[in-house]
Amino acid sequence: MDTAAPLFRKSKDLLEHSVLGIGHRYLARASETGGAFMTFEIEVPPGASVPMHSHEVDAESFQILEGELVFTTPDERKVAGPGEFAAFPTGCIHGFANESGKPARALIVQAPGIEAEKFFFAMAEQAETDPAAAMATVMAIAPLHGIQPYRPE
Repeated sequence: MDTAAPLFRKSKDLLEHSVLGIGHRYLARASETGGAFMTFEIEVPPGASVPMHSHEVDAESFQILEGELVFTTPDERKVAGPGEFAAFPTGCIHGFANESGKPARALIVQAPGIEAEKFFFAMAEQAETDPAAAMATVMAIAPLHGIQPYRPE
């Protein structure tokens, strides 16, 4: 794709898959934006979570569309609901969970998003072949894509 060209996509044409039980719908992949950013929507079922981690390359932001997500860092815990926003610069340790009894949806922008895209698609492929091994796979391949699992000292 020409990076100077606009990208328009209908809802029915969005690529979708699941990573660790969290639905992903891609509006713009980093591979489609010349590596500038990636924008996608997540649907987080009740009880689902992403453990604390940091990105060596990507900054990541969340706009909560529906429900609530609880964001954690080593120092704090914040609950965010519809219309609220959370941003994590490159290197910032963070995780999130849906601790409510209802699904939550959020719009995520990652920049540049290239390694995150590769990670998500590798994880989606793994989930299809061996869902039980998904978390072990996360720990093994995340560092290959600049994602560092948080291990408290």
